[in-house]
Parts: sequence; structure tokens; C-alpha cells
Amino acid sequence: MTEVEKPRTRYHWGTPENRIYRDVAIPESSRLEIILTLPLSGAYSMYRTRLPGTRVKGAVYLPDFRKLMQQFLDEWADSNLLATVFVSANVAFLAVPGIDALQKTASLASSSFAMMNITVGVHHVWRHRSKVDALYQDAASITSNSMLDY
Repeated sequence: MTEVEKPRTRYHWGTPENRIYRDVAIPESSRLEIILTLPLSGAYSMYRTRLPGTRVKGAVYLPDFRKLMQQFLDEWADSNLLATVFVSANVAFLAVPGIDALQKTASLASSSFAMMNITVGVHHVWRHRSKVDALYQDAASITSNSMLDY
């Protein structure tokens, strides 16, 4: 056991200044983000807190970046599936006899939002599918072009 402990002590293994994986410091929220949190249901902050985790001391860690992109694609695909179910349920609800105008309006609004969700989700999947196999330069460009550093 002392043979294991000697190099750990020598190289300061486990100390904050010698961490391979990092505690991600998320910058403070801007006023615009605070204002948009309610209408966007906090979706932006979910991505904003996860994307900086792909950086190690300012450089992109490619395996983490690729894994995160795959997670994003899975989330968008799941969201598309759920929105498709909502559209189907709303269309079926509209076929029920005896519903009043308010219920029809709410169902149509829900269908419209679900179709917008499908449209945005399909666009995100189409646009970001190639980033699962991104090269280092592409990943660095993506993280530097994102609004991580205000």
C-alpha cells in the first residue's frame, strides 16, 4: 500500500490543483437568461450547465463532448416522440363529441405547440447528428461559439 501512496503524495493526487476532471464553474446568469427562463421553461440553462463540462482547463475533452452530443440527440429524439404522441392525443380529443369551444381551443393550442416542438427537434437532430463524431477542431469551435463566456 505504501507503494501506491508514495506517487500519490508526490504528484498531489486528488488535490484540487491536480484534477483531471474539473468542477465546472458556471458563469452567473445574465438578465436576458433570467427573463427568458419562464417562457423557455429553463431549457437553455440545462444546456448551459452541461456544455462547459466538456472543457478541461479551457480545452475541449473530446470523449466528453461526443458523449454529451449523443445525450442531446437522444433527448431531442425522445422529445420528438413525446410531442408526436401529444399531437395524436389532441387530434383524438378533438373527435370527441360534445366538447366546448374552450376545450377545442386548448387542444388546438397544444397541438400547435407539439408540432413546433417536433419541428425544432427534427432540426436539432438533423443539425447536430454529425457532431457525435466531431473532430477536436469542430468541438472547440462549437464550444467557443456557444454563449458559454459572457
